[in-house]
Amino acid sequence: MRKSFLDEKYRPTGESISKESKISVACGIISILVYGVLIMISYKMKGNAGNYLGFFGWVLIFMSIVGGYYAIETLNQPNGRVDVKVLGLILNGVMLIVLLAMLIGGIA
Repeated sequence: MRKSFLDEKYRPTGESISKESKISVACGIISILVYGVLIMISYKMKGNAGNYLGFFGWVLIFMSIVGGYYAIETLNQPNGRVDVKVLGLILNGVMLIVLLAMLIGGIA
């Protein structure tokens, strides 16, 4: 059987970025961008956009949970770039902590 360049032995680096890692990092970056937009909307409406911003806040919490799940799943995979795996975990973890702190602060 003929070996191709795409075989694991013949790759120059031997590392690749998995689909789950890409989803995790994308969820983290999108949630940070949307969070910034929500802060800007809240500032422009002088704090009177509660229901809409609350809905998007819940969407961001869900997105951070999904991104964190994919980040944890990629940590169990033996190959792939570790820096992308950790980046996805950090982005989603920080966003989840910030959003949950805002939720608890809003309830209290």
